[in-house]
Amino acid sequence: MRIPIPFTKGKVVDLSVKQVDTLYSLDTHRPIGLDIIGFDSFGTANQSEQTLIDTGYGSNVTAYAIIKKIAQTGADIPKILIDENDPDEIITEGEVYDMLQRPAIYQGETLSQFDYFENLITFLLSSGNTYQKGLASVGFGDIWQKMEILPSGKTTPNAGNSYLSPVQSYQFTDKSAQFNIGVEEILHTKYINPTSLGLNTLEGLSPLQAAIFALTGSTDIQKAISIMVKNQGARGVLTNKSDRSLKEGEAKILSDRANEKIRGIKNFAKVHVSNTEMDYLQIGMNANDLKVIESGVLTDRQLCNAYGVSSRLFNDPANSTFNNMKEANKSLYTEATIPACNKLLEDINFGWLGQWSLRDGKRYKWVLDTSSIEALQADQAEEATKDKTVLEGINIVVNMPISDEGKKELLVNTYGLSEEMASTVVNTQTNE
Repeated sequence: MRIPIPFTKGKVVDLSVKQVDTLYSLDTHRPIGLDIIGFDSFGTANQSEQTLIDTGYGSNVTAYAIIKKIAQTGADIPKILIDENDPDEIITEGEVYDMLQRPAIYQGETLSQFDYFENLITFLLSSGNTYQKGLASVGFGDIWQKMEILPSGKTTPNAGNSYLSPVQSYQFTDKSAQFNIGVEEILHTKYINPTSLGLNTLEGLSPLQAAIFALTGSTDIQKAISIMVKNQGARGVLTNKSDRSLKEGEAKILSDRANEKIRGIKNFAKVHVSNTEMDYLQIGMNANDLKVIESGVLTDRQLCNAYGVSSRLFNDPANSTFNNMKEANKSLYTEATIPACNKLLEDINFGWLGQWSLRDGKRYKWVLDTSSIEALQADQAEEATKDKTVLEGINIVVNMPISDEGKKELLVNTYGLSEEMASTVVNTQTNE
């Protein structure tokens, strides 16, 4: 479609839709529009996950701080081993317990429980995927004795020819070679990814990909702040107001002297003075520059939203009261840390410890022990108070001078007990 546009002096402007060669389809295994919005290097990356890790977690201070905080708080929560056949008894010895004390290897280093979960959560939050290769020992059959964490940005699922097909195998791209790993050797944990990229590659969706525009804006603002500070030499220049032009040599000399005296952090907030009739030109940061810096709070909040954490935990000056900070710390666990840990543990329990359960005739389960988390103790205290109140109320009902049927009806309607439970409580009290 070609139509005249006002203020173009009769020129015809072509508004037809064209293919933009800097946009990448999700089918290409690269994020969309990254060349246009400032991440030029994304277009040449072999895998979007690694580039997101490099450009997000590795280069954006806000993304790094969010992921690090969730990963370390998750790694710090105690994990206990139980047999679901006897869930009240915590397992503190034995072959499986000993195995879980140093459960994994990453880049040839044996990891503690803390390091194991810190690595897994970091990969999951930055790339949307974790890949663990089960390692069996000679003489122990096919049961995995330890897990090897594979870099998420270098590991790719090999998809089938149908959107309904499962992963066929996994491809790991090493420094000098590529090789495939069988599905039965890999424990793959991922975030749901219903995008075209996810349907085609069977990879999880990285929160950094979902928040790509916020990530780009945050990174650009951080770059802008760095440039502003770097360029903050003199606040202004007093300069020649006469009409006499300078000769080429004189201009170069003045330029070199100005650069020497004005540029650099050592001249921050100074004013350079020339030795002639003077006028003042401001060259420092103006109000618009300050607005650019302030807008960084908005992009940082969007990144926090992508991870389900409060921006108050990351130096957001708004609403940072004591009560808000308490709620922010609580939501860090309930909305971000615990869900991420449970997602990983679900796959570990099913794919890894399930092998040991079959061997030993048990139902091993690795679970979080949140009883020592201070931010959650207030809720637990409230629940304990509520339970105590309910028990006291039930006791009052069963001791009322009314019929047993009346007591049962009160227990069901007032305290939500089932009819069977209400009957048991009343009958027990009557027998006593």
